[in-house]
Amino acid sequence: MKTRIAWMLVGSAALLLVAGLARAQAQDPAGPRPLGPMHARVLEKFDTDGDGQLNDAERAAAREALKQRIAEEKQKFLEKWDKDGDGVLSDAEKAAAKEAFEGRIHQQFQDRRQEFIKKWDTDGDGKLSEEERKAALDSLPEDKRQEILARHQKALEEFDTDGDGKLNDQERAAARDAIRERIKDRLDRNDDGKVGPIERRMGVRQWQRRHSGEGPSGPRPGAGSSE
Repeated sequence: MKTRIAWMLVGSAALLLVAGLARAQAQDPAGPRPLGPMHARVLEKFDTDGDGQLNDAERAAAREALKQRIAEEKQKFLEKWDKDGDGVLSDAEKAAAKEAFEGRIHQQFQDRRQEFIKKWDTDGDGKLSEEERKAALDSLPEDKRQEILARHQKALEEFDTDGDGKLNDQERAAARDAIRERIKDRLDRNDDGKVGPIERRMGVRQWQRRHSGEGPSGPRPGAGSSE
């Protein structure tokens, strides 16, 4: 079955970034709150009067820019994967696009992981010991280090079922399954129960920006040395 509605819903979802920034400004009479990286980039680009927030004209400009970006992404995607040229993707075309995209992302992740291990694997055994993980962690800026420690502690509280202070293979598998479901829920902007190609692409780009310079998933203290 072929459909156009997913494209429209994803495009509308992308505009929530600007709307969310507007709501944050309106709901905070005491002053601006710390912004996430995406909101900070929106302000940097569209806050033309430099007052630290978006007025109506600046929000309108941001919305138009986002609409244009979605349209360009859609066109590029269709040009690459719409093999029969009818302007929509069939199930077979979507499956081919998904397979190619996921394969590329998996390879990128593995490349980054190997680079990270190569940098910190001082004994050359192909994996990171507790000491090597700690050295990698200590090399990070303090705010990034604290962020990783907080994520690690949260993971232990939720998934360390045997209480030994680290995640074994079974616990890591449970954590991965839970994280996959949460990521799917977060990326599924149109609430259709699945992640479409543009939703997937936007999510990966956001992940890459967030984790830039941190390694494939950041040094994970106490997670064991089997990876």
